[in-house]
Amino acid sequence: MEDAIGAPVLALAPPRPNPFHGTTAIRYTLSRAARVTVRIHDLAGRTVRELDAGSRAAGAHDVAWDGRDDAGREARSGTYFVRLTVAGLTRTATVVRLR
Repeated sequence: MEDAIGAPVLALAPPRPNPFHGTTAIRYTLSRAARVTVRIHDLAGRTVRELDAGSRAAGAHDVAWDGRDDAGREARSGTYFVRLTVAGLTRTATVVRLR
């Protein structure tokens, strides 16, 4: 599955549950193997947490966010963005954290 110019097709499903209190599951799908990054960003665009990075095979992949930042601190309640980047393409989903 590729688009007309041969770029990989990627899909980012809405996080579940959303809003969440403990952990939310994030599923993304790749049409072919590629290097990916999955990051959580706050409303100001700052990276809160990197959930996944590296080469991944084609198919569905699951990662979870436990509501913590990269230093292990609990993130504040509020709206965050899940950003999936693959081969220069980006997909974004919104998730709401409740404490």
